[in-house]
Amino acid sequence: MSDNNQEFPYASSLKIDEAIITGLDGTEVSIIGLIKSFQYFEDIDMPSISMNLDIVDNAANIISSLPIQGYENVKIVFGGADEELLTLNLKVAKIYNRFSADRYQEYSLGLVSNELLVNESLRLGERLAGKSEGIVTQLMERLGSDKRLISDPSMFKVTFLPGKKTPFSIISSMKERTVPESAKTSSGGSSTTSDLLILKGSAGYYFYENY
Repeated sequence: MSDNNQEFPYASSLKIDEAIITGLDGTEVSIIGLIKSFQYFEDIDMPSISMNLDIVDNAANIISSLPIQGYENVKIVFGGADEELLTLNLKVAKIYNRFSADRYQEYSLGLVSNELLVNESLRLGERLAGKSEGIVTQLMERLGSDKRLISDPSMFKVTFLPGKKTPFSIISSMKERTVPESAKTSSGGSSTTSDLLILKGSAGYYFYENY
């Protein structure tokens, strides 16, 4: 594969090769020709990527004929130079900026991962115990995610009382109390207080495949 940094030196170099929306009844419709522009957002502190698609939907009127109501699956394939670089499978979370006049119709679709939508419907109250990476794995399973979790081993077992928090809120709270297994230790083999203060939270980021 070619060097993507050279092939796509600017954000505007990336293009969408394929865009398919699947209605709640299973009907698939290509919207690649309707996309006027798109924005892709990714943040290390956020549990999900997100995308906005700006749609010009005149003759097709997919928003009414499919219809688009929310929770539809959207498959986005990015590529370039005959290469498929990335495929995202997202959900419609919101429809906004809708404008219609003189046979012209435009609107925006806000897309997020399925895990984020499921997360908002879950409130956990049961006690959680174990090492942080194990708890995070359990929480991702509760979200019904089959995406690969990447984590570093942590040093201590923790006990967490969620208090009706969502899985992603729990993971965010655990960042502050997780110490990596690779933490420096004193000559006696145990971490010193100063070491723990310095290293507190340094293993707190958990990455999983958002797409």
